[in-house]
Amino acid sequence: MSTLWCVRVTGRSERPPALTLQVRAVHPDAGALPTSLSFAYRLLVEAADGMAASQDQDTVPADGRAEAVIEAVVVSDERNFPYDDEAAKRYIDEELRGSGLTPDGTPDAWQAGFTERWQELWRGEGPVARAFAPTASLTLHLKDTSLLPRITQGAEWRTAAYG
Repeated sequence: MSTLWCVRVTGRSERPPALTLQVRAVHPDAGALPTSLSFAYRLLVEAADGMAASQDQDTVPADGRAEAVIEAVVVSDERNFPYDDEAAKRYIDEELRGSGLTPDGTPDAWQAGFTERWQELWRGEGPVARAFAPTASLTLHLKDTSLLPRITQGAEWRTAAYG
C-alpha cells in the first residue's frame, strides 16, 4: 500500500488531554483529509509506537476502540484541499517557462526541472509545496490518556492510514 500522509506531532497536552498532529498529503491519491475517529486512532497508535505501525490497515484495529479513546477530532489550518493536480502542473510549467525552459526547446532540462519540482511538492519543500501541498492540523481530544506518555513532541512518520 502506498504512503499517503506525512504526520508530525506538533502539540500534546495532559490537561485537557489532547494531541495535535500536522498532516500533509505525500501522494496525489491521498484524497480528502479523513477526519473519522478510526483514522485519528490509527495515527494516535502510530505516534505512540514511534513510527507507522504498518502499511497494513488491519494491524491497528480501530473498531470500537477509537470511540473509547478519542472524544473528538478538530480540524484547523486546512490548506490546499482538495488537491488540484492540474493547477500544480500549470504552476510548475509556468515557473520553468519563466526560467527559459520549454518542453519543446529544452526537453531534457525541462523534464529534469519538472521532475525535481514535482518531487519537492510531495516532500513538502519549496514554493510548489507551499502553494499546493494539502496540509492540516488535527487535534485529537482524548478520553483515554494511556498512550499520551509514549508520544514524543516533534515525532514524524509516514503512513498509509486512510478513512
